[in-house]
Formats: sequence, C-alpha cells, structure tokens
Amino acid sequence: MRKPDKAFRSDDFYIGDAQRQVMQKYAFVMKDGNRFQMETSINDSLMVVCNDDFYVCPHCGYAESTMENMEVAGFNSHQKTLEKKHITPWGKNCEVKLVKNKLCHVFKTDVVRLVFSTPQAGNQEVMLSVMYALLEALSSVMDIERNDIKGCLHKIVYDNKLIYAIVLYDAVAGGAGHVRRLVTEDGRCFRQVVEKAIAITKGCNCSPSCYSCLRNYYNQKIHDLLNRKYAYDFLENYYGELEPITNEEFENGELYNV
Repeated sequence: MRKPDKAFRSDDFYIGDAQRQVMQKYAFVMKDGNRFQMETSINDSLMVVCNDDFYVCPHCGYAESTMENMEVAGFNSHQKTLEKKHITPWGKNCEVKLVKNKLCHVFKTDVVRLVFSTPQAGNQEVMLSVMYALLEALSSVMDIERNDIKGCLHKIVYDNKLIYAIVLYDAVAGGAGHVRRLVTEDGRCFRQVVEKAIAITKGCNCSPSCYSCLRNYYNQKIHDLLNRKYAYDFLENYYGELEPITNEEFENGELYNV
C-alpha cells in the first residue's frame, strides 16, 4: 500500500548550437591569479536523454522500455532487436521486430557558461558541488524560483587539460532571462552570488551535504557526490577583488569543447 519510489531516469546535457547568439562574454582575474570566464547566450541547445533504453517498432512506432522485459526468461538487455507481437495505434496486430533505441529531445533556452582556470575544475565531485551551491545562491540573490533554473557540467579542454565548465540554464524552453542576470561587465552580480554560495555551504554544519545546502529532490541520485566543503573551498578562490581581462588573454589556454 505504500507509494512506489520515483526514479529520475533522464539527464540533461549541454550540446551547444551553431545558431545561438552570444550576448555577453567577460573574463576576470583574481588577486591571487585565478582566472574565470562568463558567457551568456540565447537560443542555445541542451539535450534531455532518457537513461533507459527502449525497443521501438520502426513500422508503427510502438515502444516499450527495456525495464519492462527484465524479468522475462531468456531476455538479454544487450540485444539490438526484440521479437514481440504488439498492437499498432490503429488497433491492428504488428509483428515487425522492435529495434533498440535511446530516446531524447533537444530544447533551446538561455544559457550561462562558467569556465574556471584551475586544476580543481577537473574534479567532477568538486564541480558538481560548486554548481549546486551557485544555483542555490543565484536563486536566493536574484529572487528566482529555484525550480526555474538548472545546471549541468560540460567537458572542455583548457590549457591542454580536461576540465568541467559549469552550464547554468533556464528550465523553461525558450528561456526567461533568469540565468543571464548573473553575467555583468563589472562582475558585481557574480561576486554577490559567490558570497551567498559560500555563506550557504560554509554556514551549514552537515557532513558532507544536506537539504539545507546542496541537496534537493531533483539531484537525489548524486547526493553522495555533493560535498559542501568542496564548494566553499573552491569558491573562496573566486571571491574578492577582481580585475577584467580580455577574452583573448583568458583563451590563451586553448579553450575548446570535447
């Protein structure tokens, strides 16, 4: 009689878009030499990918998850096709083999990409913790409904090293201009958000994270990866006086996507 557990079976990925419009792009250096770059774009693209595989009929469109067949005797989840009689949308029998597919969809929205020139940016657990600290802080500082903004990590190569860029985006298709408010020419809004993110994570007394700092209902599958200490240790390097530099100076580290 208990309510069944809900599992989140999809992930969001930043894929970029050739038609996107870069609205603002600024780079800064801190007093200790740490550098970072902020870029905001509209009409940018993300992809939602379902983690489950599906068997789909190429003739009538009938589909079912591989999870539905896991208890069937002799079923192999690695098989590329599945022989199964099924009913078409028009109520007729169909015997065409089902073909294994990944289901996904692409949506366009407003995006902010943050790139930090530090070796720590190559650690996935650190960057996930930093990302969720920034999302919580951005929601608080800018008075944005928390569920209206999301984030994901995006692998890039900077200075011949593989690191994670943080991609923040509006959760609504088409964008609402929420995350774009973070990017300003003087970096003032970024500094306010970083200050709040440090306060949220450093002011908590949990170990390693909890629902008062980094955890929420939607990131429950990575709760064991989130660590508030990672977040404030990282962000303290990017709080304080900052000085604008040119994007060319920042990108001398050979920044490109992978």
